[in-house]
Amino acid sequence: MSKHIHDESDRNQQVKFRVSEDLVERFDEARDTSRAALFREFMAEFVDEAHGTRTADGEYHPEREDLATLYDACLKHANPKLVLNLRIKGSLLAQDTRYSQNDLVAALRPLESKGFVRVQCGGVFGKGHEAEIAVRVKPPEADPRQWKYRKSSPKPAGGVA
Repeated sequence: MSKHIHDESDRNQQVKFRVSEDLVERFDEARDTSRAALFREFMAEFVDEAHGTRTADGEYHPEREDLATLYDACLKHANPKLVLNLRIKGSLLAQDTRYSQNDLVAALRPLESKGFVRVQCGGVFGKGHEAEIAVRVKPPEADPRQWKYRKSSPKPAGGVA
């Protein structure tokens, strides 16, 4: 029987540490879920707070101020389905940010890599028969690591890693 090949994203790391028996007993009395689930939740909340991505009201925003401004402008100018057509709304987006209209796609790439937007070339062709550039904007309450339109990481060239 062959072994299954697992993607790097499937891997989990086991974390161990020592703590007093008394603290473990008091912890077990106070919890209503498994230790592992509780520690995973604590770690996720700690990381979110440490990186400043999740606000007190449960929304996720980029930690860098320039990216947060760009993300907020995308939210402001996107349609109700959170899609932004750069040909139509690009000038408004450029006015609200420090970027020129010609540099918007490049400026959006860091937001795309962090899961806050997804830059897509549309099947609709606009003026001059150029493909429309659409930007899907993550809803503020969605976790950027789990957003369904998040661009997946590129696979390493040359086969299985």
